[in-house]
Amino acid sequence: MRRNGLTLRPDWENVVGPVLDFLTQYPGVDPARIALLGVSLGGYLAPRAAACERHLAAVIALDGVFDAVSALTAHLPLPHDEVVRRAAAEDDGELDQIIADACAQSPTLRWACDHGRYVTGTSTDRAFLAEYAHYNFDDGSAEKITCPVLVCEAAADLFYSATEEPDPRKLYQHLTAPKKILTFTEEEGGDAHCHPGALRLAVARIFDWLDDTI
Repeated sequence: MRRNGLTLRPDWENVVGPVLDFLTQYPGVDPARIALLGVSLGGYLAPRAAACERHLAAVIALDGVFDAVSALTAHLPLPHDEVVRRAAAEDDGELDQIIADACAQSPTLRWACDHGRYVTGTSTDRAFLAEYAHYNFDDGSAEKITCPVLVCEAAADLFYSATEEPDPRKLYQHLTAPKKILTFTEEEGGDAHCHPGALRLAVARIFDWLDDTI
């Protein structure tokens, strides 16, 4: 982003594909044993790439994401579908104000919108939400993944645990490939988003799964 102005994109297979083309030609790499790990939003991007890229032996979603923008619409006093619909409008001053008020109340939402505008190349919070709404598996692509998938979840994820059906669980339910879900708890120190309090434990469990899988 800083050097070349390349913005984030939801169709992550177009990013992973060239990387795999390089790796498969690299000495010492077994093309049949390449796994892809996605962290945070990578919990959407990595499985999305795996849905279209058949050269992956396994994929890890740390933590799983089914509909990325749902983590942000949860901070707004409007139904999720209404926010997504109105965010894509050419003009909606009322929604602009609602988002601004919510950002003033929520450091999480404020950070997400500030950073989100930057990485997506959008100029307003509403335009960012409209773009971010494309980062989801509503198109059925999760069901197209064929390699084994490990989905991780945090018991107190600041983005998704408060929802009726947390995103990691929703992604897991839509998978038809061989799959496993790992839950990290407060007792383990791993209940926060992506488990910063228990990284050694998380990495150990991931590598144990990889040992069993590929």
